[in-house]
Amino acid sequence: MSGIIYLVGQPLTISNGATVNVNPGSILADMILPDGDATLNLTGTLNSSLAVLNSMKKKSAASGSPALVR
Repeated sequence: MSGIIYLVGQPLTISNGATVNVNPGSILADMILPDGDATLNLTGTLNSSLAVLNSMKKKSAASGSPALVR
């Protein structure tokens, strides 16, 4: 598939030997839960520089280090 899987607030569960190919695209979910037989392939190209991506990271106010946010 190509496009966006938008499951904010919900898990994405991949099971029963399913193979999910995302090219190009994104997955927005609380958790991605593949079982032992499932495969998730995220392929494509990055079209933004690393500096731009690093500037977009959420940072904690106290230490300036990356912070886990929801």
